[in-house]
Amino acid sequence: MNVRERLIMLRDNTKLSQQEFADRLGVTRQTVSRWESGRSTPSLNQLAAICNVFDADANEILGCTEKQSGTDGQNVEEKTEEKRTGRRRMLPAIIAIAVLLAAALPFFFFAMYEKNGQPLEKVLKHYINTKYRRPKIRPYVTNNMYAAIEKQILLEQEVDRIAGRKKENHPAERKAL
Repeated sequence: MNVRERLIMLRDNTKLSQQEFADRLGVTRQTVSRWESGRSTPSLNQLAAICNVFDADANEILGCTEKQSGTDGQNVEEKTEEKRTGRRRMLPAIIAIAVLLAAALPFFFFAMYEKNGQPLEKVLKHYINTKYRRPKIRPYVTNNMYAAIEKQILLEQEVDRIAGRKKENHPAERKAL
């Protein structure tokens, strides 16, 4: 039973019309009609006035009792306890789902990633090979003849400086015209 049904029942039990009831509360008959039709509900001040008119408790009008009965006969306290235990039972399942997602998410991104048209496996393989498996120095050596000529010129200049000789034009020092 809701508030509107209780108001109708209380008004009928006291054999008051909507107009008489409205006059006692200081509201219009349309307001009482809206309460009884369920289109609106009384405010707290109006509820206090209704309690005075019917000499009833607000809990009785609102339908509140110490222990409300549920639809299947269980009281509210038992239902809240069931909700708590239900949440406790769900916690391990929620944790398990979170762990599975955390474990599966990297594999999902692993499968979805592509760089330059190559899947992540190949990109990682190339990266690991170049960084860790292959040596960082190149296995081949080139002979740089120009570096050898430059080194020879520098050595000759140093010898000339030490010996105090006058510079002569060496064939290696000649510049191309």
